[in-house]
Amino acid sequence: MGSVARDYMKQANPAEIMKLFNGGIYLSPTTRCNARCRHCITREEDLVFIDADFNKVMDWIDQIHECGINGLHFVGGEPFLVRDHLTRYIQKASELGIYTSVVTNAYWAKTLEDGIAVLKEMPGLDIIIISSDKYHLEFIDSQTVINAIEAGLATNKFVVMNTTYVEKSELNEIQELYKAYKDTIIFQVVKAMPFPGPDAEKIVHYPYFQMPNRVPKFCGIGNYFIDANGAVYACCQGSRSENTKYLMLGDLNQERLPDMDKRLKQNPVYRYIKKHGPRGLVTYFADSKYADALYHKEFAGACDICHELLDNKEMYEYFLQGLGAEFS
Repeated sequence: MGSVARDYMKQANPAEIMKLFNGGIYLSPTTRCNARCRHCITREEDLVFIDADFNKVMDWIDQIHECGINGLHFVGGEPFLVRDHLTRYIQKASELGIYTSVVTNAYWAKTLEDGIAVLKEMPGLDIIIISSDKYHLEFIDSQTVINAIEAGLATNKFVVMNTTYVEKSELNEIQELYKAYKDTIIFQVVKAMPFPGPDAEKIVHYPYFQMPNRVPKFCGIGNYFIDANGAVYACCQGSRSENTKYLMLGDLNQERLPDMDKRLKQNPVYRYIKKHGPRGLVTYFADSKYADALYHKEFAGACDICHELLDNKEMYEYFLQGLGAEFS
């Protein structure tokens, strides 16, 4: 990222910074992780742990630039497990004028000195997003996280704390744990999606078809997710689809991202959700033959609604058939 952009990030308010973070492409350079958090996909027994091919990722970054996308966020797994490659990915993206962030559990900052040394290898890295919550703290202690925060600030990175929660009381505990940084970093909270285990029973669900105005109009669709195999999805949650692949765009081993990008703009499901958001999806199905069954069904949130409805083959076909001329 150029000096002008870096100066902007230093002066921007938190809302502007998070707008940068929430845009762009999410890319997983590895599915491996050194933790096995209870709410995470890495606990799934049948998950195959792989690292993305280095040369392919370097080419994907070129394609991202060709699409005019100016933000690249490395997610996992734990991206720092492929640190040498990650360093080169960030360097390449930075040289192309793409701002970068990494979502990490901060295991690499066992000491402040270790953390600073690691981040100094990545001068092109703009934002570091540290995941710390009751699940991550079972594997990565708070002092290691603090070391990573301090290392990020010392090396001129913008630092974000990402906290997944089931019960809101958990947020107070995290904020108390890292209260010394309440004025120097951004705290971002994410409600947990349903996952196996007793903790999932505590996730608050709502009958959103009885209260459609509580469903957001906006979602992150269009912020593509590229997995370590090269599969491309219209959003991170789209990768959860097992039955319909409703937001899978294609495979980078078979075609180029710019071609997928052009095709996506004609995809009726994408166009509908982009225009109407998850609330539009609720409105659509509330006036359908499924309305009675959905009226009492409870969902964890907007992404849960999208997944429940569109990963159901029958509902998905019904939705496609009814989109009409506007989105066909």
